[in-house]
Amino acid sequence: MAVSWAEAAVGRPKARRQCYAAPPENPRGAPRRTMQDGTLLAAVDLGSNSFRLEIGRFEHGHIQRV
Repeated sequence: MAVSWAEAAVGRPKARRQCYAAPPENPRGAPRRTMQDGTLLAAVDLGSNSFRLEIGRFEHGHIQRV
């Protein structure tokens, strides 16, 4: 089995990340947390020559740029 550079550098497998917008089903039956319409979101785009801040609003299941 091949080893990724992240595993070789740290010595253990890289942790899996989960998306807040689509959480996995809760096995205990607790209600899922979902984003409400109007929720503001921010993301930082780190490019090789520049960076920028993107702002969005969650509306009707989609993210709209503000």
